[in-house]
Amino acid sequence: MRTIMTLVACAFLAAGCATASSTMLSTDTALVYATGNDSSQREQVLKAALREAAELTSARGYRYFVILTADDTTRTVAIHVPGQTYPNEARHDRNFGATYLHTVERPGNTHTAPDTQVQRVRPGLDLVIRMYRIGEISEMDGVWDAEAMLALPASAELRQ
Repeated sequence: MRTIMTLVACAFLAAGCATASSTMLSTDTALVYATGNDSSQREQVLKAALREAAELTSARGYRYFVILTADDTTRTVAIHVPGQTYPNEARHDRNFGATYLHTVERPGNTHTAPDTQVQRVRPGLDLVIRMYRIGEISEMDGVWDAEAMLALPASAELRQ
């Protein structure tokens, strides 16, 4: 039971977080993509993408990375919400002979409201990065230091 409660708590906490993943395109180039669940998570999506880029850069033995392209992959999704069912009348507590057994007098009639669509914005970001080792890049403008980024706490503001 404790394991189930722990898993439920983790799922609840993770539902509000931005997630990031990456795919290698070549030995020194990668695609990093991040998504969120709510339109208020745009900054968290950016931070998750940059942190994933730093972790990938460090894991591959590189020190620096440069963002080659950044594409906004935010999308609006429509979520289908079925209509709610309401009873038309309360149950009649009458003797059998006291009714005419018309449809209106029979208990259990219902009305179903029409289905609706709810729009949700899910922010997303795709980054194509190129990674460099120490000494491979001389111009430091626009270059991100992976080790410095990973040394910062997750809540800190990220800077080049």
